Amino acid sequence: MANSAVLLNLFPLYATVFLSYLLKRYKVFPPQTADVLVPLVFKLAAPAVVFLALSAQTFGVSSLLLVLLGVISFFFVVGFFLISRRVISPRLETQNAFVLGGISFAVGTVAYPMLQLLFPSQVFAEAVIIDLTLLILFLSIAPLLVTRERNTSKLRETLLYNPILWAVYAGLAVSFIGISLPEGIVKFTHFAGDSFSFLAAVLLGVTIQLPNREQLQRVLLAVVLKNGAWIMLAWLIMLIPHIESYRHAFIMTIAAPVGIFPVIYAKLYGQDDEFAAQFSIVSVLFSLLIYPLLLWIIL
Repeated sequence: MANSAVLLNLFPLYATVFLSYLLKRYKVFPPQTADVLVPLVFKLAAPAVVFLALSAQTFGVSSLLLVLLGVISFFFVVGFFLISRRVISPRLETQNAFVLGGISFAVGTVAYPMLQLLFPSQVFAEAVIIDLTLLILFLSIAPLLVTRERNTSKLRETLLYNPILWAVYAGLAVSFIGISLPEGIVKFTHFAGDSFSFLAAVLLGVTIQLPNREQLQRVLLAVVLKNGAWIMLAWLIMLIPHIESYRHAFIMTIAAPVGIFPVIYAKLYGQDDEFAAQFSIVSVLFSLLIYPLLLWIIL
């Protein structure tokens, strides 16, 4: 039943990616399609969906341990990927795309249906907190990982003019303060946010290229490193006292495939967006194999 729900959830994604790929391949979509889509997703759809996710969430005192768990895990694994990225490729652009993919998660695509069907509602709520924590950390640190300029003014500009980060700040402010937004703003934000999944899938389809043998080996290695590093870290963390009760939520979250944000950031900052797109697609397919194994172990 869970597998059926996941496959049903994935069908619109893969249908849109495949159709977009064909439309670009046969020149129905012009070569500049991705260049048009990236600012639309980055400046409108993605900020809307991030704002909605954060503003609707309640962060209580009980969430602090989950947030701390996400923060510690995130920065530990960032260090691992920065050290190991050279095994993926000698190109810095591909290395950066690998790091971005390694710390990105599309939890809603695969994990959420399984969590809702197979676990108590408390586990699902815990997974949402961990997911949002990792998302905030990714959106905050990704520009610093990929910007070419390391001077202070460039980094400040990168952070100040990032609409997704402003959506994070606004969403957290609404959540903590409990602001009631006007109905018109709420409806507009939902309208823009609802377009995110579709536009992101189209962007993925027009960006991805069928990999050759060498590229496929590189992507498979990246997927194995991502899942191996996170799952191994999860098992180690679960040995800490008072953390074991969160093991289901944490493991189900960190086993999620690569999201669309690495493709967006790779495209924006001149990194290897083709590798990022391949990483995302292959990791989703890989997750269909890894999740049943994890469920068999933890249930």
